[in-house]
Amino acid sequence: MSGKLGVHALVFTDRWDAANASTACRAASEIGYELIEVLMFDPAALDIPLTRRVTREAGLELRLGMALGSDADISSADAAIARRGEATVAHALEIASELGAPAVSGITYAAFSNYAAPATKDARARVTESLSRLDRRAGELGVRLGLEPVNRYESYLVNTLDEAASLIHGSGGSNLFIHM
Repeated sequence: MSGKLGVHALVFTDRWDAANASTACRAASEIGYELIEVLMFDPAALDIPLTRRVTREAGLELRLGMALGSDADISSADAAIARRGEATVAHALEIASELGAPAVSGITYAAFSNYAAPATKDARARVTESLSRLDRRAGELGVRLGLEPVNRYESYLVNTLDEAASLIHGSGGSNLFIHM
């Protein structure tokens, strides 16, 4: 645990582009924050050089958050969607490694969506298997992967600390953690 005070970039802007990212980082630094969390809905869209530059210029450490979309949902029964979800998280881990961020965390296990039914045993099994592979990849890259419990309107799979711990334990993960 770093013991540093951080802020989510969404406090300042919902657009991480050249003008807004720089302004958000300067404002965070001027207020006294020591780190900033940048949210990636689509890791492929993150401007890595921009992110590196604006955080360094502001003297801020970087943390990366993410949320999967319904087209990249690790818990999906559709194998192509589940694979896309796992690839999306793996790409986010690679970005964290490249940017020197210690971890990626957030809704890294299912889509940011209000599901119509509770999670099934099969969905939990798919996620556990995927997290096991992602844990290995995180270890290879020297970063960690966090699972953030959120309310049932944001995701159906991890709403409690116990549910997050169960997935981590089931996956055998040593590079996974609970993002509280």
